[in-house]
Amino acid sequence: MKVCIIGRVNVGKSTLFNRLIDQEKAIISKIAGTTRDRNYAECFWRKEKFDLIDTGGLQDAGINKVEKKVQEQTQVALKEADLILFVVDVKDGLLLEDKDIAKILRNLKKPIIVAVNKVDKNSLRKMASDFFKLGFGEPMLISAITGIGTGDLLDEIVKKLFVLPKIKSDENIIIKEPIKKPVKIILTGRTNVGKSSIFNAILGEERVIVSEIPHTTREALDTLITYKNQSILIVDTAGLRKKSKIDCHIEKIGSLQSLQTFKRADVICLVLEAGETALSQDKRIANHIERTNKGVIIVVNKWDLLSQKDKRKVNQYIQYLKAQFSFFLWAPIVFVSAKENFQIKKILDTALKIKQRLNRIFDQKELDKFLEEMKKKYSFFIDPSERKLHPKTVKQKFFSVYKFSQIRDNPPKFALVIQQKTPLPQACLNILEKELRKKFDFEGIPFTIELEKPE
Repeated sequence: MKVCIIGRVNVGKSTLFNRLIDQEKAIISKIAGTTRDRNYAECFWRKEKFDLIDTGGLQDAGINKVEKKVQEQTQVALKEADLILFVVDVKDGLLLEDKDIAKILRNLKKPIIVAVNKVDKNSLRKMASDFFKLGFGEPMLISAITGIGTGDLLDEIVKKLFVLPKIKSDENIIIKEPIKKPVKIILTGRTNVGKSSIFNAILGEERVIVSEIPHTTREALDTLITYKNQSILIVDTAGLRKKSKIDCHIEKIGSLQSLQTFKRADVICLVLEAGETALSQDKRIANHIERTNKGVIIVVNKWDLLSQKDKRKVNQYIQYLKAQFSFFLWAPIVFVSAKENFQIKKILDTALKIKQRLNRIFDQKELDKFLEEMKKKYSFFIDPSERKLHPKTVKQKFFSVYKFSQIRDNPPKFALVIQQKTPLPQACLNILEKELRKKFDFEGIPFTIELEKPE
């Protein structure tokens, strides 16, 4: 079930959206038209669940292409909705714009609740009587900022949405299988590399506004889909620019929100533009991603813009990217074209494989066998029982390795139990990591090796 929040600009739709879902998901600003795309979130109340949709609101589209697309997004949300939450501003009173919106909503023939917002004081309650004239029944008096009346509003929403026929005692009750936890995929990158175009191509619809104007996407937008019997949560984020170039408060909030979404990801897709050299901002974003310890895919978009001659140099370009992002040598590189819908599904296939690798639990026998192979291949790793066979006069350092085991998954973490009279050089750890990646399939995932002393 879906509830669409509608109203003219700056009546507090996004503030109410955040209040009802109990988190700051939508960006809030005094600037009119801050919300552009449809923003979805799950709302839970009285043991019921429904999807809440925040919109840019209804207004004249004007001549701006972005504004026209905002209105298109709002129309799609209205079409999807099972119930419409019409928000008005008590302080402004009943305006002609509110009446115009009411005419549009009346033609939809859907359940409508009028929420009179900004009723922060008792003295303002009398002013709300004008909104009866809209013809949608008794309006609900609320304050999205303070939370006044929002509990009653949720009660009314649930009452209208879930008036279901009673089930007779002799009817069969179908118990659904528990849904798998969704794989969370984040699309990130600098502005105008085509993140929203990829997002829309995956969904097969214009879910977010795509424009040549930088920073069209302002908020992190979540959409839950099912692909190959697996739930996937895809999140499109605002483009990230250098701090010195951010001169807008809304963009600053959007950038911070984008970075915060990394924490809840399973797989982060770093989106680059084909044919362009890796910029310093691409590397900064990659550094942020690296610190999260999440699965990674490097997605090269706009492959359709390259000439056939340039496409033949794909291996050369891959080597270039590996050199620029040397800390992501293990990340798969997927070439796509959102415009041509080329290899878009490969992003999802690659992400699902990465999620499986993140959750892999290794059999101790496999790791024991791997350690034995390392001892035979590299002379600096020895069995503790062989320690006496290596005279002290030999300058080469030997490290007595007792055990190699997995201590955590998602992402994998291993413990190397070693006698550390002298520190194990980083070069030895690098060799171990390289051999581990060669032996097992770790494409797209990070892992760590922790040194421990024997008990």
